[in-house]
Amino acid sequence: MIDKSFKKKSSKEFWKTPRKAGDIIDSFFSSQKMLGDYRLAQIGEIWQKAVGDDIFKSTELIEISNRKLRIELNNVEIYDKIEQNKRELIKSVNEMIGKNILVDIIVGMENQDGS
Repeated sequence: MIDKSFKKKSSKEFWKTPRKAGDIIDSFFSSQKMLGDYRLAQIGEIWQKAVGDDIFKSTELIEISNRKLRIELNNVEIYDKIEQNKRELIKSVNEMIGKNILVDIIVGMENQDGS
């Protein structure tokens, strides 16, 4: 038996419902890969604001997964700065996003010898 009380929302009803821009974008990027790439690009812009241009140029954002941002560096001094200030950086990034998305930053060093 079909439940006639269930009615699919029309597109007019759908757009009348207030929704956050982030929710609309997330629904648009339904593919997990596209959503991950979008979020990484968004975090990249925020990361640049959080750390400044000099540190940003020395970092490569690898991925964001399970609320952890994985980056690689090519400078030991910057590695030390990020490790020492990790909690403040996470807090700053989350404040700029407006949500507690990031819980950790995983820092790796790029291989310097080219192999």
